[in-house]
Formats: sequence, C-alpha cells, structure tokens
Amino acid sequence: MRFAMDDDVPHPAWPADMLITEERRDGHLLPLLYAHCAWGIDVVPEFTHPTAQPAPARRPVRIADEQLRDTWVTVYRETLEARITKPIPVAMDDDNVLPALQAWKAAAPPALDDRYRSDWDDEAYLGWLDQVAPVEDPVEYPDAVVPALVTAWRAGLRAVTVLPVTEPFVRWSCPAELIVSVATRSDVRRFSEALASRREGPREDREGLR
Repeated sequence: MRFAMDDDVPHPAWPADMLITEERRDGHLLPLLYAHCAWGIDVVPEFTHPTAQPAPARRPVRIADEQLRDTWVTVYRETLEARITKPIPVAMDDDNVLPALQAWKAAAPPALDDRYRSDWDDEAYLGWLDQVAPVEDPVEYPDAVVPALVTAWRAGLRAVTVLPVTEPFVRWSCPAELIVSVATRSDVRRFSEALASRREGPREDREGLR
C-alpha cells in the first residue's frame, strides 16, 4: 500500500489534508488475475491481457475445468462484495484502521491462493508479481488528473487499487475505493473519467459479473 499526499504530488490544487492510498499488490485480486492467465480460465476478457503473461501453471489436481471456473467466479464475486466493508485509512496517523483492517481480513472470504494452497506455486506467482507490480514504483499523478482526483476525494474516494492489465477496467467497489487497470490509471482522460464516474453511480466496464 502506498500513500499519495501533497508532499508527493506538488500541485496547488492538492489539499494539505488529502490522502489517497494506492494498492498495486492486492492480496485477493492479484491471485485471481494470475490464476485466470496461468490456469487458462477465460471469464473476464480484461484479465486475459496482463502487463506480463505468467507461464502456464499446473492446475489444481482432481478438479474438473468447469468446477475450477465456477470457483474462480465465486471467489471473484466474494472478493468484490467483501470490499464494500473494507476499512480504508483517512489519514497517515489513523490509529483505528489497523485493528479494523485485521478484523476485516479475519472475516473476509479466503483468497484464491489460500483455497488452493497445496497446488499454488508461490515461487512462480511471486516472480510474476515482481514483474507486473514492482515494489519500487513511486505513486505519481500527472498534473492534469489532480483536479478530478481532488473532486473524487471530496466525494469520498480514499483508495485506488490498480490491476496490471492492459485493457481499460473501472469498478467502484464502494464509495471510498476505485479499482482500475494500469491502462486506465496511466491514461489521463480515462482515469479522469473513471474518477468522475462515481457521480453517475457504481459501474464496471465488464458486464455480467456484478
């Protein structure tokens, strides 16, 4: 999790108390993306185009393809539904968020890699994760997107989760969190439109998996 504040983004429109967290290694969504590609699960079209393709991996044994796909869809839906109540820090010194986040994690449905722990290749997954979401990448916002970011923050946005896929993807998981693809995040027009879309109500570019 990274934080973006006025010290990181020196822009006159950035309020002194504005805090946005940005997550690029989400512990539930990234395993879903990895398995979608490495296991050949074709459900969400945008997920078939990660910024780096993982090598094909051995699927969980003794599980039919249809059952594996159904489980993937179930975990995907549960993951998005659980995020509605995920605690998000509102300030750098928010002492209340850590215990709340720990309680939320304890109650949240297990991630896909935990469900298939005995079949999950941690080495391959972590190697792929280092490719698509390097930990040293800084959080930076172009000046042109800051006004839309400030407007969204004033409307309740506190967190942006970025998925390493090359197709546009936008979903508000809750009023405080926006999930976008790196393709959307890196395009000023698309990202500004995604930030403004909250005023039009929650939406997802991919229909059928609400």
